[in-house]
Amino acid sequence: MRDAKDRRTPVGIIVTRDETQLRQVDRECRWAQEDGIWILRTTRQWLRRDLDVLRPLLERMRTEGVDFLQQNAAMGEEVRRTLVDLDEVEKELKKATKAIDTATGLTGKYRVRLQSLCDSTTAQKKMPKHEHGCGDTAKAGD
Repeated sequence: MRDAKDRRTPVGIIVTRDETQLRQVDRECRWAQEDGIWILRTTRQWLRRDLDVLRPLLERMRTEGVDFLQQNAAMGEEVRRTLVDLDEVEKELKKATKAIDTATGLTGKYRVRLQSLCDSTTAQKKMPKHEHGCGDTAKAGD
C-alpha cells in the first residue's frame, strides 16, 4: 500500500504464491479500499482471472477518475461479492476435477482388470445349436 501511495496510483495489488498465504480477512475482503487506495488481494493463480473481472472497472477508473468507485459504492460491493463467488466456483471445479480424475483412474483399473481376465480365460466352448444361450437367435421349436 505504501508503494501505491508513493507512486500515487489508485490501485494496488498484493499477490501471494497460493491461497494459503492469504489471511482469512484478506480472503473475505479481496477488493477493498484502504487509505484511499483500492487493494486487490490475490494469488498467482487467480491474478489473471481477477484482472479480467476488474478490467471494465479499472478502465472506467482510468477514464472517469480515481473517485469513480467512491461514487459507486454499490459497484465496489458487487466486485467484492463477485470475487468471493469466483473463488467458490474454483473450489467446486477443483472438487469436480478430483472426482473426474478418480473416476478416470478407476475406469482404467477396471479396464486392465477385465483385459487380464479376458487374456487368461481359456477359449470358450461353443454351445450346441439346439441349446438356447445368450445371443442365440434360433427360435423355439426349431
